[in-house]
Amino acid sequence: LPNTKFVFPTGAPKKTTVFGGSETNSWFDIHTFADRTVGEDDQIPGLSESIAYLRSLVEEEVDILVQGGVERGEARKRIVVAGFSSGAALTVLGMLSGEWEIGGAIGGYVGMSGWLPFRLNIERVLDAAEDRSKILLCHGEMDVKMRYEWGVQMRDTLEQIGFDFHFKSYPELDHWVCGEEMVDVVEFLKQ
Repeated sequence: LPNTKFVFPTGAPKKTTVFGGSETNSWFDIHTFADRTVGEDDQIPGLSESIAYLRSLVEEEVDILVQGGVERGEARKRIVVAGFSSGAALTVLGMLSGEWEIGGAIGGYVGMSGWLPFRLNIERVLDAAEDRSKILLCHGEMDVKMRYEWGVQMRDTLEQIGFDFHFKSYPELDHWVCGEEMVDVVEFLKQ
């Protein structure tokens, strides 16, 4: 992908419940790998902090493009926010809450091996701003950490809300990435 810049941020060091209170790089606290709805209220501070951080990164990249002579609205359309696992959850939640829309929609979203926080109470986070950026969701069918069914639940919820997106599944993939998935991401980015 010529003329493409990739930025790979990492969650800040935080104590995480799922790892017995050990400090690890994390976007937000996770209570258990068995049920993502457990402890959702405890995730709010970390989610809010991480979404604000990623939003600032998006705005920095927009500013760089604007300084290079690109019109601000066009610059926003050139930005794609992507995430893996909890990063995918953060990415989709940021989209639904309208947090990326400061100044207009961005170019798109990619979520790999993620889930949708607050899926059972989606109205808590859903913003009326209706971001209609391009979306690609990918999930391995053999993923036991972020179970495939959670990816399907996210897909179904976004479909019910009225989002248009692509959902790709990979029969032999566990909680990782594969070549076919990366090809799908590159093709999505080329659009």
